[in-house]
Amino acid sequence: MAARNPPTVAWTIDDVRAFLGLYGRAPERLAVEQLESWWCNTVLRLEADGERLVLRRYGLTPPEEVRWELALLGHLRTHQFPTIAPLAHVQTRDGTDETDAYLAEFLGSPAILYPYVEGHNACDGRVERGRGIAQTATVVARLHGLTEGLALPHPRVRSGTDSLRLLRELQEYAAHRVVPPPDSALREMLRQGDATMQQLTARIEPYIARPHDLPRGIVHHDAHCANVLFRDDRLVALIDFDDACEGFLLADLSAMVANWAVTSQGQTALNHDWAAVVVREYERHRPLTAAERDLLPDFVAAFLLADAAAYVRDRLEQDADGDTAVHECHVYRRFLHHAGDGERLRELRRMLSRRDP
Repeated sequence: MAARNPPTVAWTIDDVRAFLGLYGRAPERLAVEQLESWWCNTVLRLEADGERLVLRRYGLTPPEEVRWELALLGHLRTHQFPTIAPLAHVQTRDGTDETDAYLAEFLGSPAILYPYVEGHNACDGRVERGRGIAQTATVVARLHGLTEGLALPHPRVRSGTDSLRLLRELQEYAAHRVVPPPDSALREMLRQGDATMQQLTARIEPYIARPHDLPRGIVHHDAHCANVLFRDDRLVALIDFDDACEGFLLADLSAMVANWAVTSQGQTALNHDWAAVVVREYERHRPLTAAERDLLPDFVAAFLLADAAAYVRDRLEQDADGDTAVHECHVYRRFLHHAGDGERLRELRRMLSRRDP
């Protein structure tokens, strides 16, 4: 889903200087550029006396859930995982939560300061798609290995994304919204969401007591081309852990399939060959269980619909009518193409079982 331009946040250069003062920085020369980001956050690129930094202000994530993200990044940092480590503004002391050393506040909301990492994302065509997929699948599989059984000392319940949760949130939002006529497309999407939630819940239920069949761990859930940085054809960072949460590892693979098997925004169907490449490259590092292989098409369909639901809810909150929001959503058309009937879902299953594209 395309990111919306960030909301207007009334920051000034003096506000940024005060924030940098928390980190012991008092630059004589300071330039600030606001970058595109997910609508609820504000991301500023800073040039401070030649030092390049990134200020990330969270618009909705509460401080304790930012601490979850910081604890995860801290764990990954100790294992030389390729991501961007935040900068500390205080020294930790015995008995204190070390994530407080990295968590600050900017204009009343939690914020983090990062070093600026040189590189480019994989969306601009400079990285061959197969290479981008292979390296992204490698780093996501490594994330799963490094976080197996990891218990983080902070909650993560309101932040992060899970397909079932996103579908429930659209249902709940629509239930409390005064729906103007006709909104027939929105009502049909809500029906699809209800059916998908029921079907996926029923498919998962037999495995709840068999975690080895359907393993859980930390999932990034947003490893698309804009969230991997490359330098000299090598992946140097997986970024943006806003959507990360604890969940089924299969959710990460489904998100990668749904994102990397699309080569143009208006594409109605996932590309069979690239979908198979994603699965093949991931399995080089973590083979799927029989249950995961069976459930992957269901997870892909649920991710597509949940991604569409997030887009539609965002448009509704901008006062778009339901039919307009649904009809302009490319991802929803992709979901309908693959999951609109049983034969198409079987086709998706056959697509994802291919091993030699």
